[in-house]
Amino acid sequence: MTARRLTAPAAALSATLCALAAAPAGATAVECPASLPVAETLAPTALEGWTVFDTRQGPAYPFFGVSVSDGPPQNRVFLTPSKSVRLKTRKEDVYDFKAAGIVEAWILCQYRDTSVGVAKKLEPGFARCRVIYDAKTDFRSVKSIECD
Repeated sequence: MTARRLTAPAAALSATLCALAAAPAGATAVECPASLPVAETLAPTALEGWTVFDTRQGPAYPFFGVSVSDGPPQNRVFLTPSKSVRLKTRKEDVYDFKAAGIVEAWILCQYRDTSVGVAKKLEPGFARCRVIYDAKTDFRSVKSIECD
């Protein structure tokens, strides 16, 4: 078992963490960092006689998906989409906070090959978020997140 910790200083990470920018049609785009620098170390209870080897290749773990939670992700109250639409060229999950009575929604950005993610509380005025999946990856990764 390994312990994982973020290597980037908190100030630098928070500067890039889920930046908010204006999106078309009155929605706000939520952007997760494109990759996450993570350093893994073996837990203090390492097994005697074993050699540590890190199989990760490359400088950081790439962003691929999101989870939405009611309250901080540490509470582990993750939401299922209110509605999912899958067409030939588009897949979209809709999270309707207003209809579900969610007052504190959080976005958890997830990264390939690591259990470490970064989360951000959404602004209280958002009624819903749409997670749009990328057709180029056969809908296995997030293309955009739009909240209004």
